[in-house]
Formats: sequence, structure tokens, C-alpha cells
Amino acid sequence: MRHCALAPIPGRGGMAGPVMSHDFVEAALMRRAGYEVWLVSDLAGSYEQQQPDLLSELQRDRRWCQGNLQNSRLMAVFLSRDQQTFGGARAPMRSAAAETLLAVLQAPVRMLAHSLFVLVALTGLKLEWKSPPREAAAISWRDAAARLSPMTGLVGLLALAAAWVDPAALVLLAPVAWPLLLAVPLAVFTSHVSLGCWMRERGC
Repeated sequence: MRHCALAPIPGRGGMAGPVMSHDFVEAALMRRAGYEVWLVSDLAGSYEQQQPDLLSELQRDRRWCQGNLQNSRLMAVFLSRDQQTFGGARAPMRSAAAETLLAVLQAPVRMLAHSLFVLVALTGLKLEWKSPPREAAAISWRDAAARLSPMTGLVGLLALAAAWVDPAALVLLAPVAWPLLLAVPLAVFTSHVSLGCWMRERGC
């Protein structure tokens, strides 16, 4: 308690007052005091039971949401002192922006692929499992086309059908359709180790 007693955050509004999401704040204070801090995934006899109803669950989620926003304010104070040691504030912002863009582009591909996985599993087709590679290696155009071309072709046909019925619908479908149509080059380019090294050299 001597090292992780939490004082209220100064100011007014939802970003001030008692710390709502306290676990990592307390862990950071303990680490600052010189203790080792571990995330233990196999701790027996300690867990948080699911809320008994939807309203209680939403109430907890609101507390967590506000607490996470408060933590961002606390991080801005931890970073203002030590951020230059870890590359400054711009580097994580660039990295977060790049990761968000990549996640948006990959989300439609994952969505359709997962739907196909469920459909294939329900049909009883046999799955031959091979452990995926753990080391970074570039995907060839042939492998990407073999895996993703059927998906791309299906989406292309659906886009043509939508354009024939109502061309204006293509505008609404574009955020989902374009990543699916470009799935093959997206998979190839994002697998290149040289691209990752280039981004790392520039602090992305």
C-alpha cells in the first residue's frame, strides 16, 4: 500500500477524480518502487465472475472505458518525462496509425475468411492442419493467388451484380470491397521483411 496508493486525478470532468481502471496504474507504481511485476495467466482461485445481467455488465464496461481514458491522461504525464528515451511521442503515434490502417484493410479479408472457415467446418470437410511458420518470410504471388483469388473473384462478381442493379451501391460497398479485391497484393506486400525493416528504420 505504501507504493501503490492512488491519489485522485486533479481537474474536473470524467478524466479527473478517482482512478477507475487501477490495475496497470498500481503495477506501474510497484515497478517504479523497484518490484518486479508479472502478468500471471495460470493463477488458480483468482478470477472475476461475469456480471449477472446486461445492465450490470454495461455499468462495468462504462467504468473500464472511463478508466482507460483516464490512463491515457496518466500516460501523457509518464511520457512527458521519459518519452525521448523511448523514441519520442511521434514514433508510437505513427506506429498506431499504420497499424490501424492495416487492420482496417485486413478486416474484410478476415471477415470473409472466417465465414468460409465456419461454412467449411459445418460441411464436414477434412482440415489438414500444418503448423504455420514462425519466422518472417515473404509470401509468393503464386501462393497468395492460390489462397485468395477465389475470394477476390467472388467479390468481383458480387460487385458487378451490385453495379448492374444499382451503381450507387458501389459507393457503400467500397470500404469492404476494395480490400477484398486487393487481397492478393495486400498479402504479398505486407509479408515482405524488407518493408518491415524499412518502416522500423523510420520509426514506424
